[in-house]
Amino acid sequence: MKRMRVVFVGVFFLSVLPPVSRAQERPIVAVFEMQDRGSGFDQEALNKLTAFLSARLTEGGFQVIPQDQIRKRLTEQKKDSYKACHDQSCQIELGRELAAQKTLSTQILKIGETCQVTATLYDLKKSTAERAATAGGACKEDLMLKAIVEISAKLCKPLNFKQPAQDASSAPKVKTLPGTLVVNTEPAGATVNVDGEDVGKSPLTVELASGEYPVKVSRPGYEALSMKTTVISGRKIDIQLELDGIYPMHPLDKWGHASFWSGLGLLAFSGVSAIQIAFARDDYQAGDWGAQDKVRTWSGLMFASLGTGAALAVTGVVLWILAPSEAEWVEEWVQSQGVTAGAATDGSGFVFTLGGRW
Repeated sequence: MKRMRVVFVGVFFLSVLPPVSRAQERPIVAVFEMQDRGSGFDQEALNKLTAFLSARLTEGGFQVIPQDQIRKRLTEQKKDSYKACHDQSCQIELGRELAAQKTLSTQILKIGETCQVTATLYDLKKSTAERAATAGGACKEDLMLKAIVEISAKLCKPLNFKQPAQDASSAPKVKTLPGTLVVNTEPAGATVNVDGEDVGKSPLTVELASGEYPVKVSRPGYEALSMKTTVISGRKIDIQLELDGIYPMHPLDKWGHASFWSGLGLLAFSGVSAIQIAFARDDYQAGDWGAQDKVRTWSGLMFASLGTGAALAVTGVVLWILAPSEAEWVEEWVQSQGVTAGAATDGSGFVFTLGGRW
């Protein structure tokens, strides 16, 4: 009788104890490396972003298969890299071999000026996509961390596990080597603006995080140039730019050109005159007595053009020597236009002055 009572009491307590909720079962997921689709992030950054996503999913209630196990299985299958297992069928097959219940495929897509992170969770039992999440921003590592925080929250929301609240600003930084951007211009001394901020004057070397940056180069008296460049971690990007001047030619340069090339033309004419003199002398020796006048005429033209041409050519060279350097003339020309701008001396505001000659 006592045994029956004990059994009855045991059954009673088992019946009143709350059953283990299926929601508390931690799904096993194989997280595959993020696939780069034009974002420009290097392999090290992708690995660290994948590791950060795995940690967030673990916090949110998933059991994540270690990356070492996935890498080992890929090696056993004689796969050279994760790129060999970016397609859905390969990931589902490998996930089943690893006894996972789900697989997570992620990509970073370069769309326009932004990078969008997409994550698709596949149910291996049903062989269907269970749910997906997207987030994005500018193509910079810190903004990709924020996108991963948002995506992990969306994927973990259906679970009953409480994911630790984490502000994206406090997310651990992905420590990667910066890239080096080198900007050289002809002429030098141009202001270099990167991502909306002046960083110095050319020639310039600056270290930047991986990502795409708008670069603008400007110098008074020259047309500004704008371009976009992608900085890659641990690599050096060298930009060579030649600026087109919008300033007029210095008067000494202008007259130097006119004098030199005019003199060169007269020297050429003196050479033609010498040829004509030779022809006239041949005619005179052949019995053409009138050719003597031609010899005298062409001789006069030859000596006149030779002397004048040599003088003009030398004058042109002297004017070029006396002309200031291009940089000095550009600065002088910009100042002569009477356009100045700067802060007021009393700190009350900004002063813009426009002058001219009439």
